[in-house]
Amino acid sequence: MECPRHRLRRPTFIRKHLQYGKELGFNQPDEPLDPEWPFKDAWCDKCDKVLCEEGEWNDKSESSAGIMAICEGCFAEIKMRKFLWKKM
Repeated sequence: MECPRHRLRRPTFIRKHLQYGKELGFNQPDEPLDPEWPFKDAWCDKCDKVLCEEGEWNDKSESSAGIMAICEGCFAEIKMRKFLWKKM
């Protein structure tokens, strides 16, 4: 995908809360990337709670999450913010 900041990068998928939020948690799948779906994804603690209640990603858990595509460079920056906020 084409990113104005990182140029041409692979897409990743996050839940909308992570794009600008602070101290929301940063959850990723426990299993390694699937060759059939080689994209990283992440969600906040609130979305993780709904996911745990539902037991899977479904209409309810996905509708509260608001999935959006970003480049892997932006994904790395968002993930890094998680660690920086904890140090402050």
